[in-house]
Amino acid sequence: MNRPILYRGRIQEECSNAGQWIYGGAMEFRNKHYINGVVEVDSGVRLYVYVDPKTLGQYVCRIKNSNGEDVNIFEHDIIRLSRRDKKLSCELVVVYEKGRFILLHTDAEGCPAFDVNGYRLNAVSYLTGASGAVEVLGNIHDNPDMVSWSEESTRRYV
Repeated sequence: MNRPILYRGRIQEECSNAGQWIYGGAMEFRNKHYINGVVEVDSGVRLYVYVDPKTLGQYVCRIKNSNGEDVNIFEHDIIRLSRRDKKLSCELVVVYEKGRFILLHTDAEGCPAFDVNGYRLNAVSYLTGASGAVEVLGNIHDNPDMVSWSEESTRRYV
């Protein structure tokens, strides 16, 4: 599988861009997380920007949404999967678990969405081959009210 190694994080530095999302490569230095990307800050232009480590998420895959548009999916995104006939849908969160991305339900306690006899379906495989509609609704950082569990409560599943 060829996919770009790309990250997303929310700028945490004291600057006019604080709180905005930045995309690029990620690195850790002296216990701080940075994303490289050209960003104008109050003191000039910076190539590496300090981001909130809780918001740091890796690129998962690119899909066509229900409108036929290409959309990038990142770790911590909230998505809606619908059958083609739109009679059944569910909302899921993309999380990283033991070397792969999986999908967790947004309700209850965030139990795995596709857990068959202990085998959790890889989110990339599922999303890129999904026969129904996939829609990105947001992410757990911008829309915490869309999930009824905390990251800590899902620890028993991952």
